[in-house]
Amino acid sequence: RAGWLDCAMLRQAVRLNSLTELALTKLDVLDGFEEVKVCTAYEIDGTISRGYPDRSVLLARARPVYTAMPGWSETIGEVRSPHDLPDGARRMLELVQDEVGIKVGVVGVGAERDDHLQWTAT
Repeated sequence: RAGWLDCAMLRQAVRLNSLTELALTKLDVLDGFEEVKVCTAYEIDGTISRGYPDRSVLLARARPVYTAMPGWSETIGEVRSPHDLPDGARRMLELVQDEVGIKVGVVGVGAERDDHLQWTAT
């Protein structure tokens, strides 16, 4: 099992580690989902915050705010070109880049070492 991607937490990791590019793995585990979700913010005591809570007491009260989008029925394990990804997968990757503020460079689409592609927004 995998959980939904948490872009609010990922933004914090990007900031703390001065990251300039992401490698997203296991995109294939979302094959067959009618809908995929990405956490883009947290709701804490009725207030929406795009930042990651900086205190554990706030984190304990935080509830994820999800952006939902259509998933895809195709199997992507053999895909090696961004143009061959289903629309739902491309939209998700574009959302992640927009939310996190850095480029997604590599996308894992399967369990094997060669099961990946170089991502360039289409």
